[in-house]
Amino acid sequence: MMTDHVQSWDFTSRARRDRRSLVPLGALVGVALIATAVLGLFGQHYGHKGYVEETRRVDGLVAALDTARRAQVHFKVQVQEWKNVLLRGGAPDDFARYLARFHEEEAAVDALLSALAEAPPPGIDAAVPRRLLADHAEMGRAYRAAVAQRPFDPAAIDARVRGVDRAFNESVDALAESIRQAVEDVRAASAAANRARFETLRRASLWGLAVCVGLVGLFLAAVMRADRHQHDTPGA
Repeated sequence: MMTDHVQSWDFTSRARRDRRSLVPLGALVGVALIATAVLGLFGQHYGHKGYVEETRRVDGLVAALDTARRAQVHFKVQVQEWKNVLLRGGAPDDFARYLARFHEEEAAVDALLSALAEAPPPGIDAAVPRRLLADHAEMGRAYRAAVAQRPFDPAAIDARVRGVDRAFNESVDALAESIRQAVEDVRAASAAANRARFETLRRASLWGLAVCVGLVGLFLAAVMRADRHQHDTPGA
């Protein structure tokens, strides 16, 4: 009788210990699940943050590219207005009208280049648009000095400034091309960074899932062992 009582107490005690051991194991499973969920949320937040930063950089470069191209367009119109001064500026009124349009386009080019110099896009040296501004100002002085000569001789005026616009236009085009290349570089780097982030998150998620599956397996095994001990307990 005493032996049966001891065995019964031993089985009951073991079952209780098994049930108590489920508590920390279950807590560990819960922690693992929460950690995996937090990892997923962190990866999503990190990926979104990187995407926002890269999008901001690309948007800034695209805006700068648009500014450079607009400066180039206005400069071409400025040159056309200069030609109008020479070809159609024989009469005082026509001369004043075309020269005023020339000055308007000149001011537009200066404003756009100044915007690039004051807020250069990432990867673009601010010295480049500043140098273009200085070249444009020198060109304007040359145009004004040439057109101020009297008598008004279009052929002689044109000879004094012939070709001065070509190098400047090529420089503006080179600036725009460098910005366009920077856009492509940022997009390529962004794509590579996104792939790297995805692979890192995928590996971490797989490891987290494997840990969770292992812990759940241990938890289920412990539950089955506790149930088996309880059923084996006499009088249970």
